[in-house]
Amino acid sequence: IPLMNEGLGELMCRRHFFRGPFAAPVFMFCMGVGIRYSRNNTCRNLALRGLRLLATGFVLNIFRYILPEWIEAKLYGYEYTLTYGIIMQFSVDILQFAGLAFLVFSLMLKLSLSMKQIAAVAVIFSVFGTLLKGISTGNDIISVFAGYIWGTGVESYFPLLNWLIFPAAGYIFGYYLRRMNDCSLFYKHVSPFTFLLGLSYLILAYVFEFGMFGKNGNYYYMSLLDACFVLCLVIGIIGLDHLLFYSIKNSKKIFSPLLRLSSNINTVYCVHWLLIGNASLIGIQMFWYEDITPFWQMTFVAFIILILSDILARVWKFVIAQWKQ
Repeated sequence: IPLMNEGLGELMCRRHFFRGPFAAPVFMFCMGVGIRYSRNNTCRNLALRGLRLLATGFVLNIFRYILPEWIEAKLYGYEYTLTYGIIMQFSVDILQFAGLAFLVFSLMLKLSLSMKQIAAVAVIFSVFGTLLKGISTGNDIISVFAGYIWGTGVESYFPLLNWLIFPAAGYIFGYYLRRMNDCSLFYKHVSPFTFLLGLSYLILAYVFEFGMFGKNGNYYYMSLLDACFVLCLVIGIIGLDHLLFYSIKNSKKIFSPLLRLSSNINTVYCVHWLLIGNASLIGIQMFWYEDITPFWQMTFVAFIILILSDILARVWKFVIAQWKQ
């Protein structure tokens, strides 16, 4: 919680240069594209999927936050308060945001909003998210629930107002992408430009300390201006990935591990957070605390966690398949 206060712009956001704009926005943009391409994107199915994601997020919080930290408190003899437990249980992360986003899309489809209207909603949300950034209710428990809507600073990492613009942009992009005669030609001409535009903005923002990298900036509560340039970066990344995939022989075989991770993304995400959340219980976390551990060691640890997450996710998928039979 203290990291989400005033010092975040100078400390935390600098560490998010690569793991920030190059990560979650791409995932959320692709989520919007996936909603557009899905054959089951009815209002009911989207609403049910949103509720399932919310439930998954709450269950995950129990096993990556509540139980490990409660056990650790018992082992080391420090106080574990009910207030802290409630805050961590209902903290806002990607799964909670994704669940809310699906519910919003369900409502927008129910209202038969056009692409322009969806874009307008996303922009309005982003503006209000920027204006409300950091406003607390004065009560941590109330603030953590308000954090689902705007960035209160109390365990609120992906508030709806600030982040809806990414799946909404992906949804709109998917709408027009399906109508293109030659996607490769589009990516070839557009993606290099948008990638350089978005990257240039991020570099300038980092060097001159403005926007999300400024003193009062926040990657998790990025402004509309930040989001627009990050969207340029996202389209650039997706386009470059597309061109790379179709320019390499046997690309499906070469990229099969990434394709497998993508097709099993929710399970991989949950498993990887369970590994991280429970690391301190087995004495591992002290060796790779991100404030003091060298970059290459952290990268190595991240790679190992990725491999383990992939393996365990496949085991889980196999067990579930056998159980259903």
